[in-house]
Amino acid sequence: MDLWLQGIEAQAQTAYQTAQAQAKQLLEAGKYAEAKASLQPVLEVHDWPATVESARALLAEIDQAQQAGEVSDAPSAETSPTEMAATVEPEPLLGEAEVRYREALKPAEALVAEWKFRQAAAALADVTVDDPALAKRLAQRRDELQRLSGLKDKLIAAVAAASPPLDKMDLMLRGANGDVTGADDSGIKTQPKDGAPESHPWSGLKDQGRRKLLQLAVDPESGEDWLAAGLLMLACGDLTMAEKYYDNAVARGIKVEPYLAPLADAALTHVHGLVEGGKWAEAQTRLTAFENKYGRTDWMAENLGRLAALRNAVQGRIADAEAEKVFAEAVQKYEAWDWFALQSLVDKLRTQYAAAAVLRDTERKPSFAELAESVADVGKKLVVSPDGKGDYRTIQEAIDAAPPKSVIEIRSNGPFYEKLAIPADHPHLVLRGGEGFWPQVSSGGPAGTISELVTLAGKNAILERLVLTHQDAAGDVLVANVPCRIRQAIITGVKSRPEFNAGVELDAVFCASEYNLIVRNRPSKIHNSLLLSGLEASGEASLEIGNTLLGGATAEIRCPANMSRCILLPHVNLYRAASTISDSVICGDLKALENGTRIEHSNVASGKFVDFAKPGPGCFSADPLFVDRKNLNFGFLPASPCLRRASDGQDLGVRSNPEMLTIVRQAIALRQQGLIRF
Repeated sequence: MDLWLQGIEAQAQTAYQTAQAQAKQLLEAGKYAEAKASLQPVLEVHDWPATVESARALLAEIDQAQQAGEVSDAPSAETSPTEMAATVEPEPLLGEAEVRYREALKPAEALVAEWKFRQAAAALADVTVDDPALAKRLAQRRDELQRLSGLKDKLIAAVAAASPPLDKMDLMLRGANGDVTGADDSGIKTQPKDGAPESHPWSGLKDQGRRKLLQLAVDPESGEDWLAAGLLMLACGDLTMAEKYYDNAVARGIKVEPYLAPLADAALTHVHGLVEGGKWAEAQTRLTAFENKYGRTDWMAENLGRLAALRNAVQGRIADAEAEKVFAEAVQKYEAWDWFALQSLVDKLRTQYAAAAVLRDTERKPSFAELAESVADVGKKLVVSPDGKGDYRTIQEAIDAAPPKSVIEIRSNGPFYEKLAIPADHPHLVLRGGEGFWPQVSSGGPAGTISELVTLAGKNAILERLVLTHQDAAGDVLVANVPCRIRQAIITGVKSRPEFNAGVELDAVFCASEYNLIVRNRPSKIHNSLLLSGLEASGEASLEIGNTLLGGATAEIRCPANMSRCILLPHVNLYRAASTISDSVICGDLKALENGTRIEHSNVASGKFVDFAKPGPGCFSADPLFVDRKNLNFGFLPASPCLRRASDGQDLGVRSNPEMLTIVRQAIALRQQGLIRF
């Protein structure tokens, strides 16, 4: 058994490393919620401290990145401020006069984007406005176009005077390299080594080409030149370089305040674009920096209303995004029947995010109203401790006293020699071991003979972190006649079995009962479990088994079943056509009694496909070469044919994870203490 534990530990460590790598990839991609979700199984393990510490450190890194917001590139150098403004919704943030003003400037700004500055100035000659503030801005824009026209003349002269002469590579011009022969108002002229003369429009220049020409044309000591260069960068949509060149102008004695309006306007439009693009945290950071930079300018005084509207929009979007995260977590708790955690999240949504859109969205299923209704009658938190330090000394006393939707936490390992019964009028009870405890509920001892050790009649019960061991031969270890969930539990019994007659969800369950585990009648799921007992499943509802080791003598599956990433040691009999097995190892015979069963990417080691069982894509038959089957170490030897044969390129069979490691360690420790047998 120690060898088995070593194998599980090795596989679990590999599984964690895979989860860690996946989380880091998702972090780099900015998918913070998915990165956190990939680490969640590790964080829920109680007794694997080294890995949990590493996972928590990575989670902190994810949180820090998420709080900083998504990293956004500056606007493209090919996008003008006018074009950026067209990609967002100006009406909610701009007055009617401002909207009309911008509409009137559109023809001229389109010419600016093509570097046709004199034509743009001519287009502005016909524009008139009545508002004094807008008239001032119009005059300012005409001045800017004159400066841009003058700078363009300097660029044309710089091309002609360049020594040594420029070639296309210097300016990163498209096409085969060649000499730059000159420039005029329409563009840059080139002569490839082989081919006809070319003309490249000014607006086609990329970042490197523009900066190269500015190095040639701008007098480093001229503040006027740096101001014009800033205006050009602004026209090209490069806000970062525009601000840099403005700072150079200021350093040389130029008062740039009259020219900040278009830069401020473009910067704010960029923030608006971040809001519309869903990058609210970055928008808030940029908006704060924007206010600090332009807070004392005339432009700011004229646009306080617009700025306030944008800040409200940013804060509203951030609040909505935060509310969405809380709501998603609440839905998870709702689906997990975790009523107390859900109640806390519902209260948080009510008090901190009352105005969030998600609270009013009635199309969601479940809606916020449904979440709130589900916790309106939440029960109590009760503690069981035999030493009298809790609410009750025995588990059944707590069950009898608990109203629906209560949590009973057991803070002792026991053993508790008592029969447990959750009656029908006690639905939605959670019965779990407290942190650091694995309570053992057992027959024998002072309780005497017990027929059924645990009976569940209250629907949707959850049993978690419990050890159920039935040593009497009078009945089953657990009988559930209602839907229930069993998580991180150990179940053993002599001449007994767990029996689920209305469907069940098993997750991280170690079952070593002498007789087959039984699942009937309603949809059921079994994941991350080790069922050393056999399995019998029946009924019309589906059965899903994933990442599970199944032992025993036979697996009798009389309902539609989907099994993936499993190791199935016994003979497997599939009675329904709508069944599949994939990415698994089947050591016994495989029999299908109806045509249509699919077997894919699996090793049927015996090679015996009986009746309608047929090998599908990726199937083969070979000795799986387990490390030590006799000692239950079902890892693979290096020469195993099961390595990298799954549909996703990984190994076939069970992929051990931290939850499975926890349950196996606990089962082995209890066996070594003589408390359970298997």
